[in-house]
Amino acid sequence: MSDFQGLPKTTNLNLNKPGYDNVADIMALNENADIIDAAIKTNIDDIANIKKGYVKTVNGVGVDSKGNVNVKEYTHPASGVTAGSYRKVTVDDLGHVTAGENPILAIAEGGTGADNATSALSKLGILGAIVNASVSGKTITFTKKDNTKFSIDTQDTNNGIVAALLEQNGYVKFANGLILQWGKIAIGHDETVTVTLPIAVKPINVQIAVADGSNTSSTYRSLNWKSASFQISVYAWPTNYFWFAICW
Repeated sequence: MSDFQGLPKTTNLNLNKPGYDNVADIMALNENADIIDAAIKTNIDDIANIKKGYVKTVNGVGVDSKGNVNVKEYTHPASGVTAGSYRKVTVDDLGHVTAGENPILAIAEGGTGADNATSALSKLGILGAIVNASVSGKTITFTKKDNTKFSIDTQDTNNGIVAALLEQNGYVKFANGLILQWGKIAIGHDETVTVTLPIAVKPINVQIAVADGSNTSSTYRSLNWKSASFQISVYAWPTNYFWFAICW
């Protein structure tokens, strides 16, 4: 390449810039073309290298060899449960629900220990509880929680009282075999106690109520009905309870 030091030059690429008083030598113009060609080639290489550097990037975002931006599509993982309400769920490290269930809540935890109404009443000891009594003439008809009924003819000479103990813990015994027994007992916090019946006979129904007007939200039930006793189980603070047993 010729040396054209005497010619004026451009600021950036130092191209020959002959004036009116300079000879327009073709070699000077060719030198300009070579400088421009080399500069453009350098820029092309630099751009290609930049593109290559972004072909693979974090989280799938980058630029391919044609300059297109690639974004990885996000797919939310399946939760593993169907839509609905659950009392208990399992959550992974990312906060996704992976499992759900509706476990049976035990009586000691404030539940019924059952998965349906009939079973709940049975487990709580109130399936056979008397919920209504009606009088028609001489007959008293009792209705239980399970909708079964039984009646007593109050004027039947065979149903007269043959024995009684009218005390805090007492009973009334009828000639037809019906025995009504009652009593009062103190029960501690989360305690199960055994009640011994004044007359040893297995009850067919036991009712329990909080005594003395105590203000409590006790959860309680009767269980283990036997020929001479039954149990009362309480899940609350200590207080006094009345019990009433129908025996036959």
